[in-house]
Parts: sequence; structure tokens; C-alpha cells
Amino acid sequence: MGFVFFLATSAALLATVAGYFSIYGLASIFSGWFWEIIAMGVAIEYGKLVAVSYIYRYSFLESRGSKTYGYIGIGIMMLITSAGIFGFLSQGYQQDTLGLKQQVQRIELLTSEQEELLTFKNENILRKKQIDDDIASLPNNYITARQRLLKSFGPELDIIREDIASYTKQINEKTLAISKLKQEKLITEVHIGPIIFIADAFGTSNDEAVKWLIFMLIFVFDPLAVWLTLGTNKVLVYNAGGVRKHLHDNHDDIVTKKPTVTKKAKKQTVRNGIHDANTSSNRLPAHSLRKKK
Repeated sequence: MGFVFFLATSAALLATVAGYFSIYGLASIFSGWFWEIIAMGVAIEYGKLVAVSYIYRYSFLESRGSKTYGYIGIGIMMLITSAGIFGFLSQGYQQDTLGLKQQVQRIELLTSEQEELLTFKNENILRKKQIDDDIASLPNNYITARQRLLKSFGPELDIIREDIASYTKQINEKTLAISKLKQEKLITEVHIGPIIFIADAFGTSNDEAVKWLIFMLIFVFDPLAVWLTLGTNKVLVYNAGGVRKHLHDNHDDIVTKKPTVTKKAKKQTVRNGIHDANTSSNRLPAHSLRKKK
């Protein structure tokens, strides 16, 4: 009985955890009907385990169509549970990686703004160089012309210098902000480091690696709980009387099927009957033989 206890405890623990994950996941998906979904999830989990136990113990009471419906219903309930578990685990992953994704987006945005500012700065530098080249192209003895040219380009050069200084300041600020975000990103990646390592090992993205990991978990989570529930019922029935369980499982075959006798078995039966008859006649008492004569 000790092993039965461990078996039942394992089944109950797995079923409870799987049920919690499934119910919470379904309630998160249909958050508008939170408590109603929780009630439905509890009923599904409880009904699934009872259905597994019933269909194993008393399937001989049901018709073939009824048993088929039971099998299909259990399968659908397992799919619903697995979908809820998938929702629960994926939601947890999204919450963990939300900060990381926001940091990546902010870094990309700041980098884009920095590149745009750098482009504007380079355009102003290029324009200032053109003006300087135009002024320098005049001969040194063209003093009046130089003064006129400087006077005409003076306001534009002032604006260009101010813009260059402003762009330089903004670019430096963006660089500092990007550096801080990258440091925060490294700290965030520590919390999901295993996922990043797995994704890098298989050459895929973090989301893809998590998706397959969740698929593997739900493949063994709820199905294992159902299998252990079935195993618990088997052990209990076996301990209560294996012969009775065997008769129940084969009830239809015992009632409907007739034993088949081969031709060889029939011939052997006839031969045994003749041999038994001869043996009996040889063993008759002497006075019986005299009467027959």
C-alpha cells in the first residue's frame, strides 16, 4: 500500500499543479469572465480525473459508442488543460521579457535619433565648409569683396555654428542614454539568461526557443497526471482482486464469444475417449465377462 500512496500522491500533485496553471492561464485569456472561467476550469479538471477512473474501472457497463465519447471527451479536456498551461507559461515569459523588449526598442529609437542628428550635423559641417571655400577662393587683395562675402554669409554661419553645437550636445546626450540602457539591458538579461543561452545554442530567437520549451512541458505535464491517475486505479483494482478486474475488462468477450476448438483438438478428444473405453472394458471383473459369454 505504500507504493499506492506515492503513486496517488504524485498523480494528485501533478494534477493539482497542472490544473492551477491551466485555470490561471484560461482565466488570463478570458479575463472578462475571470471567476466563471475559474469555476469552469475546476469542473473540467475534476471531471477529467473522475472520467479517467470511471472509464477504466467500469467501461464494461458502457456501450462502444459511449466509451468512444468518453475517450474523445477526455482527450478534449486534456487539450483544454494544455492550452491553459501554454497561456500561463507564455504570459509569465512575456512579463519577464517585457522590460527587455522595451529596453531594446528604446535603444533602437535612440540610435535612430542619434543617426538622424549626426546626419544633420554633417550637413551643416558640409555647408560651413562650402562657405569657407567660397570665401577662401577670393584673392587676398580682394579685401572689400571678402568683407562683403563674409557679411552676406555671416548670419547663416552663425546659425550653422549654433546648430552644430546643438547637434553635438544632443548626440552626446543620446550616446550617454544608450550606454545606460545597454547596462540595464545586461542586468535584465541575467534573469532570462538560460533562455538566451538555449536560443543561442540552437541558433534561434528567444521567443522560438521558449515556444518549443513550453510545448515540451505541456506534452508531459497534464498527460503524465492522467497516466498516473490511470496507474493508481490499476494498482488499486489489482490489489482489490486482479481476477475480478480481468473479468470486468473482458466481460463482453466472455458473454458473446464461444470457445473455439480446432480439428486437431477434436480428433485428440475422440482418441482419448476410445482409449478410456478400452481401458474400462479391460478392467471389468471376471464374473462380468462370464455373464457376457
